[in-house]
Amino acid sequence: MKINTASSHLKAFNEGALRMKMIRKEIVNMMFDEKRFSYLNKISLSKNILIDTTRELISQGEKYLSACKNTDEHVRVAIDVDEYRGMLNELVK
Repeated sequence: MKINTASSHLKAFNEGALRMKMIRKEIVNMMFDEKRFSYLNKISLSKNILIDTTRELISQGEKYLSACKNTDEHVRVAIDVDEYRGMLNELVK
């Protein structure tokens, strides 16, 4: 059983942010690989991956924010969550 603490949510949020960076790099590589998918499939797949990852980042960030007190880390996560919300709004248009 996993204990849901502020530190576990922060760890999940930070891991998700790192995963997002790796996904972005992989998407760039995928776009230039002619053998993997057609262009439209690449766009659709990339968008779906980004949407799912962004939603998870927002969820973990919100859980962390609700479980912790005001700290410098709290402010950083709040800013990042707000930026991810903006990104998600653009992706789902």
